[in-house]
Amino acid sequence: MVLLISIIPTIQMLTDIEKQFTGFRPDIVFWEGGNPNRKNELPKLLETIVREKGEAGFVRYLARENAIPDKTIEPSPFAVIDELRKKFTDSEIFIHGILTQTEQAKRMGKSDVELDSIVVVGIKKAKLAGFKGIPEDIIQFSVEVHKLISQVGNWHHVVLDMVAPKSLEGSLTTRIQQMSTESSVIRDRYMLTMLLTEVAKGKKVFAVVGAPHVIMQEPGLCEFFNNKYKN
Repeated sequence: MVLLISIIPTIQMLTDIEKQFTGFRPDIVFWEGGNPNRKNELPKLLETIVREKGEAGFVRYLARENAIPDKTIEPSPFAVIDELRKKFTDSEIFIHGILTQTEQAKRMGKSDVELDSIVVVGIKKAKLAGFKGIPEDIIQFSVEVHKLISQVGNWHHVVLDMVAPKSLEGSLTTRIQQMSTESSVIRDRYMLTMLLTEVAKGKKVFAVVGAPHVIMQEPGLCEFFNNKYKN
């Protein structure tokens, strides 16, 4: 049995997650975000957890309080990158990753200076990880972003819609949006495998993920449970 909750950042959603969690009484909890190669430490205070980790952090808190095992439902970033490299350059992959981080940071109230720091640190880490042909500094980064998203004059002003998945068939879909779509497909495939593997063991699985993942994984879940899919 699988119960998926889509992430919508509201107090009502936190209340609903707790209600569904308590009623469902899961055997294992999955959450979106994090890195399976890291410990993904969780703060001790609930207020800090919700502020820094959102709904994913909240369900981890519930799991911890009820002594239920939990783990990220994400694949290794390097596994995703290896798949993306079949269609995209290292520079495109790097810029997509950084813009995703900075867009999220901007929504959290981070300053332009803090966003610049994300780019600088990202360049150093990417080079150490073996990325080739990526921007050398913020100036080059800005130039490359403009090439990929022509409507952006200042990359600090990139908004969610510019980095969110879009139809691969759309004539106005940018390379960044195409990559977001491909990345989501890769992640959805992995997430679905994680969910169904635990269900096949007879476990009750509770997962907190973004709404698009629920939509994309629904056909696979319906097929597994022999339920008719209604699109």
